[in-house]
Amino acid sequence: TVAEAARTLARLHTLDTAGVPPKTNSTQPEKVAQTLNMFSSAKNQLPDIFRQFSLAWKELSPSINEILPSGVIHSDLFPDNTLFEGHRLKAVIDFEEYAIGPLLFDIAMAINGFCFKNNRLNNYLLEVFLNAYSPIRPLTPQEKGLLPVYIRWAALAMASWHLRFHLIHRPDTKQEKRVRELLKRVK
Repeated sequence: TVAEAARTLARLHTLDTAGVPPKTNSTQPEKVAQTLNMFSSAKNQLPDIFRQFSLAWKELSPSINEILPSGVIHSDLFPDNTLFEGHRLKAVIDFEEYAIGPLLFDIAMAINGFCFKNNRLNNYLLEVFLNAYSPIRPLTPQEKGLLPVYIRWAALAMASWHLRFHLIHRPDTKQEKRVRELLKRVK
């Protein structure tokens, strides 16, 4: 399953973007920064979460501004956005958050989706993912060096999404649990 997802993502990342209009999504750095600005007026005040999120942003944001290979990214490649028949991936769905952006972000997001077990990165699954992805689109040395940062960054971007669209506006036990899980990954 992990290898199928990685190969499919790599093929997506080799698509020519000529003629594809530029598009951003809610996980872009600018949108995550906007989430920070929402904390002071949030209807649902969560000081410990807001503090952890702010510290993580301050730590990670300087590393995510480097120019990296970019192209079409799905931005939400998780098991629930894939349709499998046995071990064969038949379709990827939910392109709502697609954008033109750093391919490494998409890789890191998919790693968050497919390579974490019990909220911990599984090194075996990570190796399977990278070994399936790399023959189709090898990572640059710069991407390899930044991968650990981007895995954390993708988790923070997901936490931002959950906060921005749900948890800031109203208490929600399920959303709060997910944000806490994601912030734990960032650490």
